[in-house]
Amino acid sequence: MGTIATTTIRERDITIKSIEGSVSFQELKQWVSEFYSERVTRNTIWDFSGATIVDLRSQDIRRIFNFTRQYLPAGQRGKAALVVSSEFQFGLSTLYKTHHDLSDHNVEHRVFRRFQDALEWIEED
Repeated sequence: MGTIATTTIRERDITIKSIEGSVSFQELKQWVSEFYSERVTRNTIWDFSGATIVDLRSQDIRRIFNFTRQYLPAGQRGKAALVVSSEFQFGLSTLYKTHHDLSDHNVEHRVFRRFQDALEWIEED
């Protein structure tokens, strides 16, 4: 079972979700639902560098993408960074990003290996 911690930097319009431990598809789905039920910032960093993804397959990535789409605020532009540590996570995250790139999506997504790189990209104009 994974854990998630949230840090919000309101003055910079950034939410950081730090995930630790073994994470399942159901946990990801629950966390996304909880995230969008709160006041959403324009920019988000999902830091999976301390997590191990279990029982998640490529077909689940499409399901997560379709699930998250329902929560996106219309017309609000933003950035979402995914920080990962393993090749497996990188591959799944790139697949997720590709779904967003191919859709008419108002939030730009990128995948990073280092948290600092993700933060710098989020803060760029």
